Amino acid sequence: MAGHRPWRDIRAGRERRIEAEHGTEALNEHRKRMDQATTESRDRYERQQRTLAELRKARELTQIGVGERLGVSQPQVSRIENSADLYLSTLHRYVEALEGTVEIVVRFPDGEAVPLDLSQLLNNRDTDSDEPTTAVTSDSDDLAQVRAQLDELRATVAAFTTAATNTSEPTTTAAAQAS
Repeated sequence: MAGHRPWRDIRAGRERRIEAEHGTEALNEHRKRMDQATTESRDRYERQQRTLAELRKARELTQIGVGERLGVSQPQVSRIENSADLYLSTLHRYVEALEGTVEIVVRFPDGEAVPLDLSQLLNNRDTDSDEPTTAVTSDSDDLAQVRAQLDELRATVAAFTTAATNTSEPTTTAAAQAS
């Protein structure tokens, strides 16, 4: 990837600058602070780390109760809780069902912490679907037309299915209803 620099090279450059500008003692102090921050962060993470199931149980909710709030079945809630990889939107909806909020903070090795606005991230996807979406700008009218055509097609299929179950001549009845 063009312009990519390994983190170890970036860190080494920063440490060279610190040593050149402030001396070896300042560099040693910087390394000590970074190691301490990393250790504290890791310890805090391990103390606070909980599974989704533990969060649900702490809120005194059952999988059935969470499923009712999400509009999904109990087995689906179990799949969410045991999933190794979730969409952010799925995690967001699950935590909302527990009456909580999700906050994402990106932590860098130098100690910098940057919060991400989850609502902004989720506004960039269709939350009714677990399929990744693409940005629609000038093609939004085309997308509306495709959706309208899809709705018409669904209505035609539904009419055909209804006609097929109610008559012995499904083809003529469905053709008449579709036109």
